Amino acid sequence: MALFFLKKKIRILFFFKAFLILFSYLIPAYAESEVVRIGLANNFSEKTFQQPNPYENDTLLGAKMAVENSKEKLRQRKIKIEFVKFDYGDNPVMVSEVTRQAVLSNVLAVVGYTTSGEALLAAPVAHNGRLPILLHSATANRLYHYNFYVHPLNFGNQHVGDLMAKAAVTEFQASKAVVVAMMNCAFCQDLASSFELAFTRVGGMVVKHLNVLDGLPNYRDPLAGLKNKDFEVMFVAAPMVESARIIRDTVRHGINTRFVGGDSWGYPSYRFFSILGDTAWEGRAVFFWHENMSIPELKNYLHYFKKEYGYTSTSTIMLTYDAVMIIINALLNSTGHMTRDDLEKYLQDLNRYDGVAGTYCLNNVLYDRKTAVIVKNQGDSFVIGNIIPPKCHK
Repeated sequence: MALFFLKKKIRILFFFKAFLILFSYLIPAYAESEVVRIGLANNFSEKTFQQPNPYENDTLLGAKMAVENSKEKLRQRKIKIEFVKFDYGDNPVMVSEVTRQAVLSNVLAVVGYTTSGEALLAAPVAHNGRLPILLHSATANRLYHYNFYVHPLNFGNQHVGDLMAKAAVTEFQASKAVVVAMMNCAFCQDLASSFELAFTRVGGMVVKHLNVLDGLPNYRDPLAGLKNKDFEVMFVAAPMVESARIIRDTVRHGINTRFVGGDSWGYPSYRFFSILGDTAWEGRAVFFWHENMSIPELKNYLHYFKKEYGYTSTSTIMLTYDAVMIIINALLNSTGHMTRDDLEKYLQDLNRYDGVAGTYCLNNVLYDRKTAVIVKNQGDSFVIGNIIPPKCHK
């Protein structure tokens, strides 16, 4: 009888041990996913003169598309991504405060700060707070001199200035230029200075730097003084709407010149050309991307976007998508829980990332960090003139 109970006890212990072993294997399979929070910093709430619709839809849409595209890989790694909005409205004073809130929060990193002015305010706070920020579209030259935690993903203004100075000299045979820049725009002033430096380096002369204010229905009066100036090219450093109005009113003033500019002329460009109307002009600009770039991922992205939403993706959506995808790739390549310092090390070591908007080089080059597309106007659209790949270090 004792032997019977002993055998029964052994069987119970055996099955209990087997259950514990099986349970230990099942726990990871049913464990909750690790929640990783990514911050999105932008104007999510206020309409502005420059941006009739708040950025919310574009920024959130690009971020959510990146997660949707990676959902199966994230599920396999048991990673759940949540987005936290840091909204500074249309108030520059709030940018630094909102960034401090992000530093003190539990977000892994922040993507956003669409304009250079906003990014310049956020950068020192993020840098000192050891918070990685990925700047998807800000291009002010000073942003590229932070060694850690501040990551401008696009080409800098000096690269644009160099490319457009070369275009002015080689394509338009220009030796004298006028620069028209928006006064209350950090990006515009930085871009204008970059072109002036580059143009003088290649032997050109800037005969006039004209600062104008935004919000004017036309710029004929500010441009009137240029009619008697001797120059062959005008560099326009202004947001999209103002750039189109400046070009239009320069031509209407009877000033015979060509035009060069930066990414702010905008793509897709239907609004830009709607302002120009039937204005006859010739120009060159540097864009972040163009729909006719021969990148398979871009073709797939644009096809999916058009099918799902019925319109062409904006630059903000696409660049946000690429920025969030860089963070997702970091998470997928991590061996465990990722801290801010872990992500920073990954970004420091990342030599190259091929996104839908082109190739990105992180931290190993100065201003030449991303594929640049030189475009020229043709009818009521921009067509590709040349594609300049970045010089990623090997």
